[in-house]
Amino acid sequence: MNSTIEKLAEQAAEAVVAYEHDVILRVEHESGAVLEVPADFVFKLAQLVAQECANVCDRFQARDVGMQPAECAGAIRQMFGVDNGS
Repeated sequence: MNSTIEKLAEQAAEAVVAYEHDVILRVEHESGAVLEVPADFVFKLAQLVAQECANVCDRFQARDVGMQPAECAGAIRQMFGVDNGS
């Protein structure tokens, strides 16, 4: 797993420790395995990922490098260790 994703997952887990985990999201893998995850963890992780993505673009803009949207997208993909989706 990508180190950025691991770091954000740890932050999300720490943030939701005090929450009630009564809402569970069930995710079924194609292998048939079922994973149950507290919904508040998933929502917090999504918030952290969105914030990290915005931070990447903010850093480029702060350097006033005239970044194009594709450059920001590429930087985000690189940070999370994902391909371009093709």
